[in-house]
Amino acid sequence: SATKRAAIVGIAALLFALAFTARIVISDPDALLANFYIIPIAVLAIEFGVRAGLIAAAVAFALVPAWSVVDNVHVHPLGYVARGAAFVITGVVVGRFSERLRNDNAVRQDAQRDLALYADQLEESNRGLARSVERLEAFAEIARAVGGETELERVLTLILAQGREIV
Repeated sequence: SATKRAAIVGIAALLFALAFTARIVISDPDALLANFYIIPIAVLAIEFGVRAGLIAAAVAFALVPAWSVVDNVHVHPLGYVARGAAFVITGVVVGRFSERLRNDNAVRQDAQRDLALYADQLEESNRGLARSVERLEAFAEIARAVGGETELERVLTLILAQGREIV
């Protein structure tokens, strides 16, 4: 629902803000706290897919130099590349997995609906088959009852009697 999706975006924004605040408050010369940006990236990728994961990765990547400006810390270009790669990989891998899982669930639900429909059709066919078998058994009983008779009146009487019994 739209409310759930808005709540998830809000939670992800809050997680980004908390990670950024932690990076400012806690002395982190190795910039390891930037790894916590992966959590909101994964949350958004799980809910919205690859595109959202990539957008979240871009936001996280923008927060890395913002932190270095606020804290007056120099980050080596390799640090930017490594963080950016981790963010993008997380967004893509988690987003693709989430999309495939959603697609698999949709296929499974379609298959379950089809199976329910087939089960109903099979049940109706079985009822029809049971009625046909009952009729066939009735005719077989009539045939057995009149099998040795040659007199027309006796044959008709036996057919009538068997018919009444079956009904």
